[in-house]
Amino acid sequence: MNPHQWRQKSKTVVECATCERTITERQCRDTTFARADGACEVRVEGWCQDRAREWQHRLPSGRGGLYVPSNGLAVCGHGNADGCHGFIHRNPNVAVENGWTIPTGLDPAETPALVWMWGSYQARAVLDDDGAFHLAERSEVIPDDAA
Repeated sequence: MNPHQWRQKSKTVVECATCERTITERQCRDTTFARADGACEVRVEGWCQDRAREWQHRLPSGRGGLYVPSNGLAVCGHGNADGCHGFIHRNPNVAVENGWTIPTGLDPAETPALVWMWGSYQARAVLDDDGAFHLAERSEVIPDDAA
């Protein structure tokens, strides 16, 4: 269960109702990119440009998604036009199936995503708001050389 109950405090700051921790949009992005070590966390074959440049909302802001690390992925591409960011926006069913986008009502901190971890393998993981991965139950780990 997610220990945080986030709420929008201002346009660029969220606050936890239970512990009063705050996260700015910049801190969120920095934490997410640090988790990815600068690499794309999605890595769709034929689309991936390797280096993460964009922050992908798993639950879009227009549907209540906040700037917290569990709600974001570090992805490659330029805007929604190309790279894995473009793939996610052009293939919404695949994005939902892999947890790269999630339906309204789900908590990003409790919804696994298929991500590349530490640049060496892919697995379904729950992302937390401290910038860590937690392997999801019954997750198959796929080594980098098998993908």
